[in-house]
Amino acid sequence: MRSEAKDAAKDEVKVSESIEPYKLWNPDVALRRMGADTDLLHTMVDYFLEDSLLLLQELRQRIDAGDAAEASRIAHSLKGLCSNFEAEAATRAGAAVEAACMAGTLAEASSLIPTLTEQLSQLSHALMEWKESHSLGAG
Repeated sequence: MRSEAKDAAKDEVKVSESIEPYKLWNPDVALRRMGADTDLLHTMVDYFLEDSLLLLQELRQRIDAGDAAEASRIAHSLKGLCSNFEAEAATRAGAAVEAACMAGTLAEASSLIPTLTEQLSQLSHALMEWKESHSLGAG
């Protein structure tokens, strides 16, 4: 039983680094959401890479300041950024932080930040890999 609990905890806390990058998000769905416009998907990846770090930093600050309403709004924005890419684990992590903030349980929200941070980091890495492998041709 102890082994089962460890395995479940591993799955819940973070995705293994050995998982293929496209398991962290769904490029086909993301591309369909962008009207099959690869240039637009590249732009969305850039926005994610820039905005997610800033939003995460601000989320931490708002939680530390006890501002549940603003922390909830920021967590919602992060969740939305992740959902653009059909990144289920990262979206769930953002949703969990958002729910804790909405409930006013900022200590719980704070305890969920490491999981969200890890998911955002892994998603960022996977998106960068996709962008590099689908770079815009020299024109």
